Order: sequence, then C-alpha cells, then structure tokens
Amino acid sequence: MATWRIFLVWVLAWWAQLLLAPLLRWLEGFPDVLLLAWLAVALLLRGRAFWVWTLIWGFSLGWISGLPDWVPLMGYLMLGLAWWWVRRRLWERPYLLLFAGALIGTMTLRLWEYGILNLLGTSLPWRTGISRVIMPSLLWNLLLALPVYTVVTAVTGRPGGEEL
Repeated sequence: MATWRIFLVWVLAWWAQLLLAPLLRWLEGFPDVLLLAWLAVALLLRGRAFWVWTLIWGFSLGWISGLPDWVPLMGYLMLGLAWWWVRRRLWERPYLLLFAGALIGTMTLRLWEYGILNLLGTSLPWRTGISRVIMPSLLWNLLLALPVYTVVTAVTGRPGGEEL
C-alpha cells in the first residue's frame, strides 16, 4: 500500500542527489541526500521491508557511483546492520536516532569507500581524505538530516515514525 510512497521518496532523493547535491559542494565533500532519505525511510520501516529497501538503495547507488557495484551495496548492508543495532536502543527518540544515523552512516559509508579505493590503488592521503571529503560530507549530512526527514514524512504521510 505505501510502497509507491517510498518509491516516490527514492525518486525524489535521486533527483536531489544528482541535481542539487553537486551545487552544495564544500571542499571536496557534498551532502549524501540518498543516505539521509534512506535513514528517514528506515525510521518508518520494520522487518523485511527495511531490508528490501536497503538492498534497492545499495544496488541503485552502485549503478551510478564510480566504485564497483558491490561497494555501495555492501556499505548499505553494513549500515543496515548498524542501524538495526542502534535503533533497538534509541527507538523512542526518532530525532536522536536520525542524527545518530547521519553520523554513523556518513562515517561508515565514507570510510568503507575510502578503504576500498585505497585497496584498488587510488592514492589519497588519510589526512586529506578526512579533512577534505569525509568531514565536509558529515557536516552537510548533519545540517540536512532534519529537512530531509521532514520532506520524507510529508511525502509518506507518516509523521513521528509510524510504521509503514
């Protein structure tokens, strides 16, 4: 029933990621609107639907990123496990969970991608990667977490973390 609403969020997040996020580049970091939308949707989903949409988000990001297809998928699966663990402890506080997810998600995905890029032979010094890519992305994601959550709850019609 609500699958079309989540699909609409997914499409809007893609548009925002492809059209708006490049305009918000600071140093070499930019906001990860797809991650923030996934976090907001993940607040509303439980069980099997959560894992299905996590796979969809990971597969779709693998299609357009410059990384091998499996890297974003594995990143989102790792993030899904971390989200599941953190959510069990903070489930009554959706805003705290949202910001914790933005922090953990950004660090998990960016460090995972940095590690894979280093294994594949891309030479980016650790200090440069942290200061010019990871930290600006983290700042953007923390600033945009609440506005993206507000848009997602408006589109899905489920304010306050009700289950879909």
